[in-house]
Order: sequence, then structure tokens, then C-alpha cells
Amino acid sequence: MDSKARKISINELTKDLLRTANCAATGAIYMPLSTAFPELREIERADMLEYFNYFTTISIIGFTFMEIADSFKVDRDIDEASIAIQKILNDWKERPFESNNYDIMCNFLDTSDELQKQGLPFDVSIGAWIWINLNGSKKAT
Repeated sequence: MDSKARKISINELTKDLLRTANCAATGAIYMPLSTAFPELREIERADMLEYFNYFTTISIIGFTFMEIADSFKVDRDIDEASIAIQKILNDWKERPFESNNYDIMCNFLDTSDELQKQGLPFDVSIGAWIWINLNGSKKAT
């Protein structure tokens, strides 16, 4: 595959990633999560679904971002994928805060890493980051 075709492919993959992550976030509250964690139903009652979807989308993209180095064998591809994710996040129209979406994803990465160092499993650190931001006790911005 030539360089131009690979770049288009990586850019298309990141667009698909954003769409897929947003769909997964939107469906998550109505599916097994709200059954397993009834307190999540409060998110809808508090009219915070938009924020839940936003933070969940960011965390899904952040998780994917962490996997880039394991997904590509060529450093150039790793760099292109990282830049493409940064661009797609910064171009994304969802922007409920003054910070850009890429910086909020970096906050997710830093916070989940910090929470894991404190002993929380990775999946719990994801939920904790989302919950922290929904409750406003530690802003992502």
C-alpha cells in the first residue's frame, strides 16, 4: 500500500472510530450498564445524557489511542494514527468545555493511569473518570 492510500485509510479509520465510539456511548446507558448499575438511570433523570455520551466517547477513543502502538508495526503508521486521532477529536463538533477534545482525552489517559497506580482495575478507572466528571468533583478541563 502506498503512503497516500495508507494515510487515507488511517484517516477513514479514525472517522469510523469517532462514529463507532459515539454510537457505543449512546447505547451503553440503555443496555447492560444501567441494569448492572441502576444509579446510572439518574444520569437520564438529571438530563445529563449528553455529558455521559461525551465522556464515554472520549474514554473509548482514549482506550483506542492507548492501543495504537500495539496495532501498528511501523513507527510512521503509529505517528499518523496518533495525529489522525488528535485531528478528529479537535474537529469534532462536540465541545461542551473550553478545553479541546484532545486535551480532555489526555486528561482521561492521565487520570485512568493515576487511578490504576492507586490499585483500581482499568475498567473501573474508566467508569471512575466518567463518574468524576459527571459529578463535577474533578473537571476534565
